[in-house]
Amino acid sequence: MKSFTPELKRILEKAGCFFVRSGRGDHEIWESPVSGIRFTVDNNIKSRHTANAVLKQAGLPKTCPAHVVGFAPASLNTRCAIAATSLAAIFRIHL
Repeated sequence: MKSFTPELKRILEKAGCFFVRSGRGDHEIWESPVSGIRFTVDNNIKSRHTANAVLKQAGLPKTCPAHVVGFAPASLNTRCAIAATSLAAIFRIHL
């Protein structure tokens, strides 16, 4: 089973989140300018639910239902579009 971590880190970096320091074991501490909090990112995330939880802690949308069903209203912000596109690639959803 592949790890969701590399794609998750790309999503976080595109949204402006940044690496702060190494944590215990294979964990890293990141900070989000959106939510203003620090959160932990495991370097071997195997569950999409865990990946979505990290996005939620970062203040980013886990998914954009409008993108999943193929409808993209003009009111969607850039972060939502970036997250939706990246998550679609992770979960192999065709937009």
